[in-house]
Amino acid sequence: MDNETKLILQKSVNDWCLDNTDLIQQLEQPKQNSVAANTLFDELNQLGLLSIFHDEETRSEISMLAEVGCQFAIHSASIALMVVQQNLACALLAQAKLEAPLGWVALPLYDSVYEWSYQIQYEQKGKNTITNGNWLSISLLPIATTLLLPIQAKDKTTSFAHISLSATATKKNNIEISPAITALGLRGAPSGDLKANGLSLSEDDLILNSTKDEDFVTNLWSQAEIYIMAIRSGIAESSYRTARDYATERYQGGKIIIEHSLIRKLLADFYREKSALEENWRTFSQTISPDLSISDGLMGIALASAEKLPWLTSDGIQILGGVGYMSDFIQERRFRDAKQCEFLLGHPQAKAFSNWHADAS
Repeated sequence: MDNETKLILQKSVNDWCLDNTDLIQQLEQPKQNSVAANTLFDELNQLGLLSIFHDEETRSEISMLAEVGCQFAIHSASIALMVVQQNLACALLAQAKLEAPLGWVALPLYDSVYEWSYQIQYEQKGKNTITNGNWLSISLLPIATTLLLPIQAKDKTTSFAHISLSATATKKNNIEISPAITALGLRGAPSGDLKANGLSLSEDDLILNSTKDEDFVTNLWSQAEIYIMAIRSGIAESSYRTARDYATERYQGGKIIIEHSLIRKLLADFYREKSALEENWRTFSQTISPDLSISDGLMGIALASAEKLPWLTSDGIQILGGVGYMSDFIQERRFRDAKQCEFLLGHPQAKAFSNWHADAS
């Protein structure tokens, strides 16, 4: 992605967010607003930001999606995650040679590939493919129109396959879906639980099941770490801006608080660390090939960003003092979002163990 395209993307996303602050506030309420979520889909879909990976010309634009994710995260981490998730779904559907979805798609973004085998499994009974299991915390499940889930054979002898199901037809098909569980996810992008009890799959439900497909999905989920890093960078950027602006306006002890040496040091450290987060995802997104997984070294840096962000947003609250915990400055929301973003694409310890296990074998 050239610099001109990057600047256009940044301006487009930021202008949209500034023009739609009311919609963003509706999405960030504790109770999910499905009307607001559908309005969001319509508007962002018209801008072409939900199907970057479905367009053949932009299918390999890793840096483009990372930029979009980062810019949205400055205003709303929830919307950033929804946009990234929808584009990942478009990539899967494009690999299966299927059309782009007409609504939100539910994906297991709180699990790593290593953790998939512990979720839904299937077995062959004659000509029928029967699926059983529980999948916890599927992002966007309560508002999605389509479900895209990886499943594995019960005997673990075959690789993962991906299935596509209509969310509106699940009640007729031995699937139970829980209400939205906003406490376990970002507010604007709630998660839900799914239980499959003797779900019978048709050939049309199975969309990806070849070795080539498995390699594609593995690479895609690996590269998704870059998009999540970009979202974390956007959260850090917005938290820093709020802390900096507050420090230059708030008086304490007869002088502006940025004149206190401790506050200056906190801001200087904050600036250095948030700049490092941004530099990392930008470098990774511009150098990695779309047909490769990120290396163990890059994965280590991605995991480090997950651990670093909660500390940075905590510093942002500390600079604001008591008001940092109030909703007026949105700093408290960033602190909560930072912790949730630590677990995107799987538990950090599970991913670290997965890397160690692969290296040891």
